[in-house]
Order: sequence, then structure tokens, then C-alpha cells
Amino acid sequence: MQFLKKVTGSPLGVLLAALLLLTSQVSLAQGNSGESHGKGKNRNVGVGNASDGIQARVVTSKRIYYTGDPLEISVQFVRGADLLSGGEVDASVVIFSPASGTPSETDSTEETGAADSNALTEAIVMPLTVTADSDTLNLFTLESVDISSLPAGTYQLGLVLTRPDGDPLNINDWYRGLLGLVNIVGLTITDTPVDFDDDGDGMVDNDSDGDGFSDDDSGSTTTTTTE
Repeated sequence: MQFLKKVTGSPLGVLLAALLLLTSQVSLAQGNSGESHGKGKNRNVGVGNASDGIQARVVTSKRIYYTGDPLEISVQFVRGADLLSGGEVDASVVIFSPASGTPSETDSTEETGAADSNALTEAIVMPLTVTADSDTLNLFTLESVDISSLPAGTYQLGLVLTRPDGDPLNINDWYRGLLGLVNIVGLTITDTPVDFDDDGDGMVDNDSDGDGFSDDDSGSTTTTTTE
């Protein structure tokens, strides 16, 4: 039996929960060493209107992939690609795994924390590589992903900017703090039809902004079971 989990909660909240868990652990380990690169606790999250002059998005041909479909991920910079090509920032696409199992409303905080930790452990980091024509195209293409090796579920793809040689899984290394999280999209992998793609076009139904999450999402989580 296979469980296909569609995450319908806030994509930013789910992704940041895992990252903040890791960061809190790092901060405790550092103690008062002063090694943190954070930009202040009151800084707003900058998804969609990131750090000064930077705007970029994760590009895929569709948001729902069936087993066997080829998946290529690109990043398009509307502005700010010069910061990457100039070496002022590094950029990565981080693919966060869906939580394993079938969480219920009665799950404990400890179980939720463990799931967040597992999501971090299983996160796939795909660094962007600057090529000779990157400045001209403002488009960075990442290597293809073999989706046959990924379990079914809805993944979150986050475009993260860090200081040079920074760790995209450590918020303390993000470029301008939380503003380093530039874009988040959802991507579903499945081997059976899903009820949020009734027309089979590979796009989530009722998703006007094309981010891979339904506009009807209200913070709940639904699970489809297939034999």
C-alpha cells in the first residue's frame, strides 16, 4: 500500500519549520560564540520580493510529474543575476521531501519535530553553476533529476541565496537573513492520477499563481491512499 500525501498547508511555513529546527540546534551548539550571520529577529520573510534588487523563480515544465516523466529544473533571474555571476552570493535549489507516513491531527510535537528533522536529512541540495552565457540569458539550468528514485508525494522546492560557500540548510548562512529564501514552489510526484489534476495537464487545479499549490488550500492536509 502506498500513501500519497498532498501538503495543503502554508508552503513557507512547512519549509521554514524544518529549517528553523536545524538553525536552533546550530545556535545552541554555537552558544555565545558570536558566529551567527543572522540579520535580526524582526526581518520579514522575503519570498517573491527577495533581497535588494533580486527577483528569481524556480522553473519546471509542470507541477505534477508521473513516474517516468523527465524532470528538469531551471532558475530564471528577473533581476539580480549579476550578484551570482559576480560571486557575491551562492544560490541553490533545495528539494524538501514530504514527511513520511500518514500524520494525523493527534501527532505529538516530538513526532512533528522528528519529521522536520528527517526532511532536512533527506533534503536534496542542487547548487546553481554560473556558465559563460548566464549573464545574457539570466537562466540557470540544473542537471536533470531522476524522479524514479523519489518517493511519491508533494515536494517543496526552495530557491535559497547564501553568502559565498554558505550552507543553504543553515538560515544563519542565508543572504540577508530570511530574505535569502527567494522563491518556493510545490512539485508533486505520483504513479497514479491525483484528484487535484482532474484535467491531467500536469498543473494543480485552481492554482492561479502557478506555484504548485491550490488556491483553495486552507492549512489542512489530505491524504490519498492507493493500493
